[in-house]
Amino acid sequence: MDGFRVVKLNEVIRQVDVIITCTGNKNVVTRDQLDRMKNGCIVCNMGHSNTEIDVASLRTPELTWEGVRSQVDHVIWPDGKRVVLLAEGRLLNLSCSTVPTFVLSITATTQALAPDRALQRT
Repeated sequence: MDGFRVVKLNEVIRQVDVIITCTGNKNVVTRDQLDRMKNGCIVCNMGHSNTEIDVASLRTPELTWEGVRSQVDHVIWPDGKRVVLLAEGRLLNLSCSTVPTFVLSITATTQALAPDRALQRT
């Protein structure tokens, strides 16, 4: 990460405006961290699966979900704090893409077959 300051999420959770996960791990952002985020923090996932943000822990009677628009929700705490959750924690590039699924499947297939084709020609 040349030129970037790498920090632990718990050290900056109260100051950051945007959190983007991209680790492929489970519960990268926990309920405790979501509770400590500042009002208006935007949270989204670009990782490998939809388990990086502990969204299940936000589905409780104490928290209110308010749909702002397609794929954008406010999760509202009893004190009025709002966290902006994109795509309900699912993969942002797939959930919010305007590219048709057929095009995505052709792209993935082409990328998967390209190395095999290249090896056959060498």
